[in-house]
Amino acid sequence: MPYTDTERKAIQVQMFGCTTESIDAAITAGNTPLSMAMSLLSDVQEMLIMDPDDDRIRQTINRAKYLIDKARKD
Repeated sequence: MPYTDTERKAIQVQMFGCTTESIDAAITAGNTPLSMAMSLLSDVQEMLIMDPDDDRIRQTINRAKYLIDKARKD
């Protein structure tokens, strides 16, 4: 059974820390999916130094994976 819009958004927030719509909205001509993914992975490196148990690390990596997948499909 498909998820409702509310359920889908809740799952995305748990997975990414935001919705895919907000990730997609951040993509612009100067902000390509791959450049955004690389920036997010740099952020993860810093986050690992500060607090390696922070759940935002997982969410940030998931956002980077989403963007890499999006770039691969374009």
